[in-house]
Amino acid sequence: MINEKQTKANTHTGLKIIVVVIFSLFVGVALSDVDTTHQPQTNTQTPTPTPEKFDVNDMGDKIDLHVQAQGFVIQSLKAPSTAKFPALPYEVRDLGDGRYFIDSYVDSQNSFGAMIRSDWSVTMRLTGEKWLLERMVVDGKVVYDPVQAQKNLEQKKKNDAEIEKLTNDINQQLEYMKSFQDLDKDKK
Repeated sequence: MINEKQTKANTHTGLKIIVVVIFSLFVGVALSDVDTTHQPQTNTQTPTPTPEKFDVNDMGDKIDLHVQAQGFVIQSLKAPSTAKFPALPYEVRDLGDGRYFIDSYVDSQNSFGAMIRSDWSVTMRLTGEKWLLERMVVDGKVVYDPVQAQKNLEQKKKNDAEIEKLTNDINQQLEYMKSFQDLDKDKK
């Protein structure tokens, strides 16, 4: 009787270990396709052993595109290890020229540890065997858009130049005022 209970317990423990190992291998393989050394702001690319063209009407291709997009989304999360994605995305569209739009959601912990659902969309391009992130929106907020980033950079350069000019003007005014103060001291 005890042997039978121990055997069942050992079998359940063994099955649990096998499931955990298989799940870990699956996650490891899925994540090995994601290049986490780059952040989305630096045109993240992820390798993929997939064909040049996807059929967005094919369920397998939809899932492949969804998984590729998840790699970009995970990088923007506060607690990426808590991310839970649905099996299927809301929408997948072929935009042409190797570009695809994926719309979905993720459940993950926020910075307070609460599980929240965030809607997201990714526009990505397949270039050779790499995925290039073109745009990512999470909960209605643009998280990555290189065109907008370039505009912001140009505006920042203009602002910095204006600040430098104003700083120089102020310093000149201070020097001018100081020269009058020095004259007043000399008169006294």
